[in-house]
Amino acid sequence: MVDVRAKGFGVVLFQMPSGTELFMVDESDDNLVTRHDKVELMNWLALDDERLHRIKCRHEKDEEQEKEGEDDDEMDGHEDGSKTDGLDADAYEIEAARDLVRFCLRGDA
Repeated sequence: MVDVRAKGFGVVLFQMPSGTELFMVDESDDNLVTRHDKVELMNWLALDDERLHRIKCRHEKDEEQEKEGEDDDEMDGHEDGSKTDGLDADAYEIEAARDLVRFCLRGDA
């Protein structure tokens, strides 16, 4: 039996510190956009490493954006310069957050 509450919590828990959505969703009707995402969700086993490593320290995200040359105001967060994604945490806490997200989003075997 699938615990939908744990999965929903896992999705929110992933989106907040990573700053990205788990799947591309049409916000007007909450449907998945791509067929690939639909197939992946139907065959879900676990969160892949690429997505899991989107959960990072806030300063790591800032450094990545600087390397990529992103100065987009929407990516910067709030007008006061504070960031909206990433965690203010040390490596141990980041790994604990990843473990919690991985646990909440594991597939049912």
